[in-house]
Amino acid sequence: MTPQHAINLPILGLMNVPSLLEEQRFPAATMDALRAQVSQTSGLKASMRGTANGQPVLLGGTDPRRQGVVMGD
Repeated sequence: MTPQHAINLPILGLMNVPSLLEEQRFPAATMDALRAQVSQTSGLKASMRGTANGQPVLLGGTDPRRQGVVMGD
């Protein structure tokens, strides 16, 4: 997986809330609130060293949900 592919994956943020809930023990309103989706950006950047055709290469990635690009020569 390239750095860009990894960064493009969905974000899951657990902010000190339960990730496992016992079945049929929570009100419907609580379950609906836990299912709510929010816009979230990570601002993550990544780089990786590798080889292509026997030559060293650098691959990079940046969060497409924020401004910025990966540049190099």
